Amino acid sequence: MPNLNVRAMAKMLRLPAHKQERILFDQKYPKGEPQRFQTPYYGPALSGIRNFYRTSNAPSSLVAARAKIEGIGQEIRRLNNYRVLEKFQGSILPKRKLKLAPNSRHSAKIGDVQLKLSPDLQALENNRRKIVYFNCRGEQLDDELARYTLEIGLWVFDAEGIPIDPEQIEFMDLFTGRLHTVGECRATTIAKLTDTAKTITKMWPNL
Repeated sequence: MPNLNVRAMAKMLRLPAHKQERILFDQKYPKGEPQRFQTPYYGPALSGIRNFYRTSNAPSSLVAARAKIEGIGQEIRRLNNYRVLEKFQGSILPKRKLKLAPNSRHSAKIGDVQLKLSPDLQALENNRRKIVYFNCRGEQLDDELARYTLEIGLWVFDAEGIPIDPEQIEFMDLFTGRLHTVGECRATTIAKLTDTAKTITKMWPNL
């Protein structure tokens, strides 16, 4: 069965058919070449952000994160992880009291495609659940990609029968400092999601 995470599916909705195969290949063979030798590129910075909230916003956790980033051998990756941590520190996020929550697994089936929710952070804020995605790239987050990601996330919860308000899912663009939220999952997005799932089902066996 085709199996994709929500973020990958959102990218599929933004790409023409001839550019979708690479995303599907990486989703089908997550431990295959060349990604078998890759570590999550922004893993050290994201771990530092999670530890910041795990330690109740202790500044020392970010100092520890910088020390770990210093140990990255590849200069460009080291600098990019520094950049993500600095963008985080300069954003509104350190002022928020997020209590790190367990990484609950959620998934739903659309057609023959299984969609998995894979956010960067799950937390509680004022006793309300928060599902958070981060844009760590050194460029502005595409508005429609952010919207698709959030809408598909909402769709997964709805398909599971789990009540959740739209503002509980958010996409933080660390490059611009903009926080993306949505009000609902549009009918046009669900239609496009359904059509894309059919395309994936056809492409999947031949990857």
